[in-house]
Amino acid sequence: MGYGFDSVAAIINTIHGIESEVASFSEDESLKRRRQIIKDVDKKGILATPANSYINELVVEAARMSILSDGDLVKIIYEDKPHIESCHRPTLKKEIP
Repeated sequence: MGYGFDSVAAIINTIHGIESEVASFSEDESLKRRRQIIKDVDKKGILATPANSYINELVVEAARMSILSDGDLVKIIYEDKPHIESCHRPTLKKEIP
């Protein structure tokens, strides 16, 4: 329930999508396309990857806030000042420097 599940589901769905897309490619074509897809994922900031490590901080803090709030949903806001906030208590938020 909550952000932890959504995060894991997003990772698994992305991996499944990549595998499905390159299933019929040659090894060289597959590697090239996988690298491009991973770059696209990095740019979108939808998953925590080494290239966008600030996302990792947001994910960890969202999980922490959710756990401390008995599993409440937590939003990650990626706009000008990336931060997390409780879906049920919008005044409960934390900015990530």
